[in-house]
Amino acid sequence: MGKFRDIVAKVRRPKGLGGDIRSVFSMTYSVHNRVASKYKWYDNWHQKPYASKVHFSALGLCLVLFSSAIALGVGQVVSIPQNKTIIEAQVPNISLAGKENSGLFRAKSGEHEVLEKREENFKTFDQGNGKYRVVGSVGPIHYKNDPLDTTEQFKEIKLNILPHQKSDSEDWDYSVDDNGYQVRVWNNRTVEQKDVSYIAQFRRAGKYLEMAPSELVWENSAGDRQIISAALKNNQPVVDNNNYTITWQNVFGPGVDFRYNISPDKFFKTVIVNKKDALSAPVIDKKGLKLTVVMAISWDSDTKLANHFSSDSKVIGLESASETEKLLKNSNDKESVLDKSDLNNPSESLESSSEFSFKDLTDKDLWWSGQPKAWDSGESKHFFDLDQKFIRTDKNVFTNLSLDAASVDSSDTVYPLYLDTVITQEQVGTSLGDVRRAWLNDIWQTNDWLVSGSSGLIMLKRVALCDLQQSQFHQV
Repeated sequence: MGKFRDIVAKVRRPKGLGGDIRSVFSMTYSVHNRVASKYKWYDNWHQKPYASKVHFSALGLCLVLFSSAIALGVGQVVSIPQNKTIIEAQVPNISLAGKENSGLFRAKSGEHEVLEKREENFKTFDQGNGKYRVVGSVGPIHYKNDPLDTTEQFKEIKLNILPHQKSDSEDWDYSVDDNGYQVRVWNNRTVEQKDVSYIAQFRRAGKYLEMAPSELVWENSAGDRQIISAALKNNQPVVDNNNYTITWQNVFGPGVDFRYNISPDKFFKTVIVNKKDALSAPVIDKKGLKLTVVMAISWDSDTKLANHFSSDSKVIGLESASETEKLLKNSNDKESVLDKSDLNNPSESLESSSEFSFKDLTDKDLWWSGQPKAWDSGESKHFFDLDQKFIRTDKNVFTNLSLDAASVDSSDTVYPLYLDTVITQEQVGTSLGDVRRAWLNDIWQTNDWLVSGSSGLIMLKRVALCDLQQSQFHQV
């Protein structure tokens, strides 16, 4: 019974249903109390010692009848052929980075993978004699070069960040090629006659989004800006292929690093403040004070933002903040105060912390920009929402990610502190339960399986045996 409660607690309800399972019991409890207060005989009956037993017996009967009705209903459309029996359905534990060490995704002795049964999240192994083993994960384990191509064969994901053999047409330093999205990384690159460092290019379905860290600043509600540091050039990265990260240390001065993190379906861009005193003390007015990461971004000319930002202007490429460069050339220090009157008026700006998609010219979603977050390193992590603002100056675009100074200074905040924004292949709100149902229907052409939410709980109507390993889900 304890395991069942753990499973129920993990279930994510699809959009549109609202709340979670506990809200259903809360609502039922409220109705129950109103009935008891209205009818005296019902309230008196509750004083009987057997009342609670009758209640739970009735609830159990209702649950059994409800589950049976669903199982019978979904099993009427198509049946698994009688000579085909799935004997195992397994979901191993997989970390956020995508590492999987159980060996369940490899063929065991006497079985082989059925390649045509591959789906983004699942493998099927034929064990002979009409028996199959099915193994899946929360995140993708297979990819297509073109995710919109329904005829392309799924291939194995490999997330290793590898040095790239440069040529005249391919000048990037590192790449990740065997994934649903691809990544190219430059230590330094000349963009519009300017040197830009730590560039990453996120590619999907032949389109791209480029990004690079520009500066770290204090800002306040009056519009004053105090520059902590522009992105310092010529750092060499540390590549970690156990966690699929590429990190440049001390990019914004000693103790403030910058990192790209690859997972099968998410791409993270993270500033890491290793200790609070790595940030220079703010000297501007404290009203509305916040710590802001400035990223330069650009995108493919055949790509547009669903929030319509910069829809009437072609973005030409990455450029570091020109005002920052001008200021630092005249300063022996890496920090200065830049008054708001010295800034060029932006051609366009948009404040938006909600997720939105990048689309192709036919309005198909290519990828999603997720809600920016920050978190600390405490045993019980503290999570913080970040404000996000897009700014266009002529044909150069920046995104500002801001955390309020109170969270930065709080004694409850445990350093290192991470400020992060994420790109996802699919909209984050998609229900994993819907994904499971779609997979079962696509592979086996049957609704004899009833799949409950993201917990991976599977109930079978006519399949002989199912040995499901419960998984843990690691999401940021």
